[in-house]
Amino acid sequence: KFSVARMLVTVFTVQLSVPIQPRLVTLGRYDGRHPCLTCGTAGGRVFIHNPHGDRSQNSVAFLNINKNITCLSAGRLDTNTQNDVLLIGTATDLVAYDVFANKDIFFKELPDGVFALCVGAIGSSPPLAFVGGHCSVLGLDAAAQDGFWTVTGDNVCSLALCDVNGDDGAELVVGSEDFDLRIFAQDGDMLHELSQREAVTSLCALNGRRYAYALANGTIGVIDGHKRVWDNKMKHQVIALYAYDCNLDGLPELVVGWSDGTLEVRDPRNGSVLFSEVFPAMIAGIVQADYRLDGTETLIVCTVEGEVRGFQPMGLNPITHFASDARADRAARAVDVPSVQSPLASPAHAPSPLPTGYRADPADHAAKVSQRAQQERLLAELTQQRNDLRANLQAAEAERAVPNRSVAGGGVTAADVPLRAGITADADGRPGLQLEIMAPEGFIMRLAIISADGLFPVDKLTIYPANPTNTLTAPVNPTKNQPSTINIQAYVSTPNNPSQYAVRDLAVSLPRFARFRPTAKRVAEGRVSLAVPGMLFPKVYAWINENFCLPEPLAAPSVRADFVCGDTQLGLSLESDVSISSNDGDALGDVIQSLTEYLGLQDLNSVADMSAEVAEFTDLLTKVNDFHSARQRLTANVADNSGFIKGLIVRAEDSRMQGDIESMKAAYIQLNDLNRDLVNSYTIRCNNHTELVACLKHVNAHIQRVSRWRAGKCKAGTVALLREAIKNNDLAALVKAIKVGSPSP
Repeated sequence: KFSVARMLVTVFTVQLSVPIQPRLVTLGRYDGRHPCLTCGTAGGRVFIHNPHGDRSQNSVAFLNINKNITCLSAGRLDTNTQNDVLLIGTATDLVAYDVFANKDIFFKELPDGVFALCVGAIGSSPPLAFVGGHCSVLGLDAAAQDGFWTVTGDNVCSLALCDVNGDDGAELVVGSEDFDLRIFAQDGDMLHELSQREAVTSLCALNGRRYAYALANGTIGVIDGHKRVWDNKMKHQVIALYAYDCNLDGLPELVVGWSDGTLEVRDPRNGSVLFSEVFPAMIAGIVQADYRLDGTETLIVCTVEGEVRGFQPMGLNPITHFASDARADRAARAVDVPSVQSPLASPAHAPSPLPTGYRADPADHAAKVSQRAQQERLLAELTQQRNDLRANLQAAEAERAVPNRSVAGGGVTAADVPLRAGITADADGRPGLQLEIMAPEGFIMRLAIISADGLFPVDKLTIYPANPTNTLTAPVNPTKNQPSTINIQAYVSTPNNPSQYAVRDLAVSLPRFARFRPTAKRVAEGRVSLAVPGMLFPKVYAWINENFCLPEPLAAPSVRADFVCGDTQLGLSLESDVSISSNDGDALGDVIQSLTEYLGLQDLNSVADMSAEVAEFTDLLTKVNDFHSARQRLTANVADNSGFIKGLIVRAEDSRMQGDIESMKAAYIQLNDLNRDLVNSYTIRCNNHTELVACLKHVNAHIQRVSRWRAGKCKAGTVALLREAIKNNDLAALVKAIKVGSPSP
């Protein structure tokens, strides 16, 4: 096995003695040159570690936000300057702070909240600060103007920029709580949607089209474009993902920080662990920078207890080992740290003479280290192949040692038996499907291990019947309209030799809309009409046959097919155009997106007759307006009561000084009543805000649903029209956008 103990070496350790909140770690060059570690800590504060300033000043400064910090990020928003901007997100607003100038660049109230931050350019646009909130993603420029806006299916958990299409322009990858990964282009059009098994908590761009993801259940994986390369589930949660070239081969490895304090380096090609180190506390975040200003990039790992440790590839700086930055330790232990002082405001910005060690011909040494690492990795792969071949040879020899036992004189062994597997409707007529695995008569299905993404409550479902026959069945209940591949490992034996099993591997493809059953009942609910050319109707028939479970293939001159899944009805009609009827707007969107992708249509508009959707949407907007009005009234009442309180305090104090105890008591009684009213008003405002946020989330979900009835630029145009109508409170424009969408470009 490839030895990984020498891959990374520790080059510095700093004990800041300040707790760090998980996932609130970033790094910025706020003066355009010197990297500064920035972390969120307890009490709604942010600290900035700057070891490159004047030695007479503290290298750690605190910024008081006085709100619960939800996320941090840093990056350059203004292309005319090299200075990074610190972005601080809370549950209600976003602050862009210029650390070097010690001033706010902008303050933006965001009712949708700030749950994820990412700074960078999408496509050919200028740099934007991407903000993920309740079912929406917003892109803000340096002037806090909207440069990007789109909607998602649920609250946003993670954001990353990656060139998914390989067109030399980054796309926005969004992970949300509805277990989906969505990839958006510069115009807000959703390019791909990938379903996962849990909420997507972390994202990280790798090289090329590849990016890594982490789920809330401890799963990590890598996706190339929109196809999964590998995934692996662990028992702990992933706190941080980062891409860093650990073996000097020119390609970044995947660095993973776990909740149990483990730091791992994994091969992005197959997920194998190349390096591992255990910290005494949970990992809080991972960043990268030339932190000592010696020309080498250092991997910086932070823990929740305030330990900061720097790593570099083995051989890059062989004698660079020092225990800690004593000046940082003294600064972190200081009690009185100015909370409003800019950590970079000092005129002296020369880097302090930190020890850098000895470097002997680094380029030549790095090449030798890279060559040796590649040789050892190749040796490890060949050794693994040799071990696999030995195991297969031993299994084959053991099988040949057992006498061949035939079934009914047929001369066929269990190893030669042909198995069949298929999807059928539940025999009892209940919702759901059944996976059926069958062997010929005379053989016994002893055991089956079944795995599929998102179809079963566990990663692998084991079927072990008490009275085995030649057939095994397993319930399959897909909850989403996504195609799946069911992998089966079946153990087959013969009655004459029950102790010897033959293991057979099977794969069954589950159509995207397999959970919909054919029905004779017509759908009488809303309808969406698509202007699909008649020459594409044969492909529409082929799409129906590939994506639905039908008793027999559908072909012309059939013009209608109806399906049902629980309370959800779905109807397809092919006449002068393609009409899709359903009582579920989400199902309509899934069908339309799948059909347009299959037909290869880049842009497609539709005409919708969805009265229930229109009524629900308008009711939501009415509620939002009522909540806004109530909020303004409550704010005005609080301001009035604050003025009365000031007057009562002055009156009570005057009465006390004059010895008028009765008047003083009366003033304090009124003051107590007003204070009680203020507390009640605050409770009402909190409830009003909670309900307002819930309504805004539903509004964004409706925008997402209606936009998915179109494709391409028509889809992005519909989102823009709906958003403009909501801003202007124009119900007529809203209804028109829902019905006719955006005209083709």
